[in-house]
Parts: sequence; C-alpha cells; structure tokens
Amino acid sequence: MSQTISQTINDILFIKKSNYLFSLGILFLCQFLFLSTVQAKVFTINKSGDSQLNKETVKEIILDYENYCENGCKYKLTAVKENKKVEIVDPNHIFIWTYVDNIKAYKYFSYVEVIENAANKNKIIIRNSYPSSNEVKRLKNIYRLPHSTPFITAETLWTIEEKFDHNGNWSHTAVDYSGSFNASAAMSIFEGI
Repeated sequence: MSQTISQTINDILFIKKSNYLFSLGILFLCQFLFLSTVQAKVFTINKSGDSQLNKETVKEIILDYENYCENGCKYKLTAVKENKKVEIVDPNHIFIWTYVDNIKAYKYFSYVEVIENAANKNKIIIRNSYPSSNEVKRLKNIYRLPHSTPFITAETLWTIEEKFDHNGNWSHTAVDYSGSFNASAAMSIFEGI
C-alpha cells in the first residue's frame, strides 16, 4: 500500500480524530476500484488508533451508512454515490447496499453484524462482509438493486474497546480495523457475483 493511502487514512482516522471512522474501509476500497484489470490478489489493511469518543459513539458513527457519500452527506467519501441500509434484520444484523463510481461503477450488497461480548462489555466488534450467493440473489430480487463488485470476498472488522486507567476511570477508546479483499484473475469485474 502506498504511503499516500496510509497517510490519508492516518490523517482522517487517527490524527484528526474526526467522525470519519468508516472512511478507512471505503477509502481503501476506492483506491483499488480504478484498476482496469484485476489480477489474483488479496489486499489487506490493518490499522489501530485511539479515539476520545466513547465506544457507543464510535459504533454509531461506523453504522451510520446512510450518511456516507461523495456529496451532500454528513461524512464525505470520495467516489461513494450512495450507501444505504436495505434490510434491518435486527439492530445487530443489517444488509447495506453501496454504489461506488470511480472510473468503473460498482454496486454491491454487504452484510453487517455487530458482535457484543457478554464476557467483555467494554468491547464491540463490527463485521462487514459480502452476503452468501443465495442472500445476494434474494436481496437482488426483493430490492431490485444490482450486485457487481471487483472482489470475490471482502471482510472488514472494526474492534472497538473502551480502555480504563489504573484507577478504573475511562481513558480512551481503542479502535482497530482490519480488512481483507480477495480479487481473482478468473473473476470478471464487469459481471455480478
């Protein structure tokens, strides 16, 4: 990954400590969406930082998908034309649909799962991945939206954990991000998965 991408992510997410937490994943994806050909490759990214926002606020920002886009939204994301929740199974299980238009246009569904650990109430994990092929077919039929993506698989994990000092007072929220995006040489980036 180039220094420019790293610096952009660092500036937005961890140095400025702005509300653009979700930008990390989208910025990473957008950097690769301009490619005219995709070769067999797994793209990964890992980033960690501290936030002065509590874990619930960080969670709300990450899950605020409908407010992420290129123009006219609360959180500006280059090349994101639309990002919306299409199906809320329950507060911890959501299907979203994203439309990214860079040099090529990609429109795809994602499945979001919020995992709260009963053993560690200070920690939340947000997992975002492509739905199964059967789920994609179901979503396409119900919502009449396309699913075309440059990756065969994609998974991002946000780990959000409140930290406390030696006196038990809240100190900060640790935010870890990891993403893995698998593109195959056999995959046509012009066809839906």
